[in-house]
Amino acid sequence: MKTPITSYLIWIPITILYNFLACWIAVRYNAKDFVKTWLGCAIVGIIPTWAIAAYLSKNLIIDGLIYDSTLVISSIPIFMILGEGHGLTMTNWIGIILALCGVILARL
Repeated sequence: MKTPITSYLIWIPITILYNFLACWIAVRYNAKDFVKTWLGCAIVGIIPTWAIAAYLSKNLIIDGLIYDSTLVISSIPIFMILGEGHGLTMTNWIGIILALCGVILARL
């Protein structure tokens, strides 16, 4: 039987990998080739990240928040690594930090 921590160690890295691939495709083909963007995202979408998270979940509401927050929060460093990290204002950063704090508080 899997413990909750072990479950997170399984599905969170898979979710971040999925998000990295989706972000890379979005940056690579942004406003250049809709068909390649669509096909790439469709192929990456085959990775069943939410299905894995839901299967291993002991609390779907909290794990759903963690899953969605993982996608949103991991997008920021991923886009920065891919050279798209410009344009965030101080207000944006404050909102990101508050969203992360909200997920932590919901988990507690």
